[in-house]
Amino acid sequence: MKNIILCELDRMYKSKKNRWLFIVSTVVFILFAFFIRTFDLGFYDPNTTVYLDSLNTAPFIMREFHLYLVFVFCPMIFIESFNHEFTVGAYRMILGRGYSKKEYIIAKLVSYALITGLFMLIMYIIGNSFGFVFMNRVESTHYFNIDRNFGILGAMIYNLKYYALEYLIMVAIMAISSIVGIISKNSIVAYILSLGLCIGAMYINDLFVFFFLSSQTIFDVLSNMNNNFMIICTIIILLSSGASVFVFDKKDYLD
Repeated sequence: MKNIILCELDRMYKSKKNRWLFIVSTVVFILFAFFIRTFDLGFYDPNTTVYLDSLNTAPFIMREFHLYLVFVFCPMIFIESFNHEFTVGAYRMILGRGYSKKEYIIAKLVSYALITGLFMLIMYIIGNSFGFVFMNRVESTHYFNIDRNFGILGAMIYNLKYYALEYLIMVAIMAISSIVGIISKNSIVAYILSLGLCIGAMYINDLFVFFFLSSQTIFDVLSNMNNNFMIICTIIILLSSGASVFVFDKKDYLD
């Protein structure tokens, strides 16, 4: 499986479409950073705000960037992999070499989890660097619903946790996109269904609102006000990924 993962990572790296997606996404992230700099305010809700500074800016850049991730980045990179490769016959060529279907789809899931994790780490570095360079320099800061100040190290750890939880949402979207992409025979349909499941879930229960608006949920998790988020994300990831492996193993791509 290690070789399959390495091959998949190499394929993603060599894809011009993926490279342009990462470049454009990085530029969009930086543009959002300059956008929030014009206001110098971070929002928890319309009535609760905090002044932005060199230490606490990074989470609020990601707050603005979240919808781009949901509507553009995640669907493009995940649907491209899990659905488009089926429609163009790539699976037939790969599986014709004798690879185990279960190992292949698991390796694919792991590969995309790794690449999105790397992307989020880069955004974390850029977000914090932007704060240090362009925002008001401070020695300590504070966040929502936590009755204490954070020094430089504490703020860096808090910001890292925020980005890690955002990453968890991305992995959940990846898992959903994988099963939808495997079942669907059309990339556009897969895109619509993936978004429909993510966004529609919040109309079923408010617990799923993080798919559309993640920041308040993440701030609540980091202030110990939300104990459901990580459980829900973990269940979504395990069930959707498990379903993807099962369905992919049962489908015949060699016809």
